[in-house]
Amino acid sequence: MDTTFALIGLAIFCIVAFIVILICRELSCWYFKINEALSLFEKHLTMQEETYKLLLLIDQHIKAQPDDIAPADATPVLRRSPLTGR
Repeated sequence: MDTTFALIGLAIFCIVAFIVILICRELSCWYFKINEALSLFEKHLTMQEETYKLLLLIDQHIKAQPDDIAPADATPVLRRSPLTGR
């Protein structure tokens, strides 16, 4: 009989402790603005994904252009590297 009450008491204690931990976690997230920061990070991630998709479309469009767009008198400029001198 005593072990039954002990187990029930332990179960109730664990449930109450778990609820207190959840409440404390929510309060600390609110205080340190973690939830707002997380939503901003998610917003930035979606914006970066959209930018990446647009850059892929621009890259595909550029690759589809013919190579003869450059003027005929354009010559490549060779520059020396400041590190190697070549």
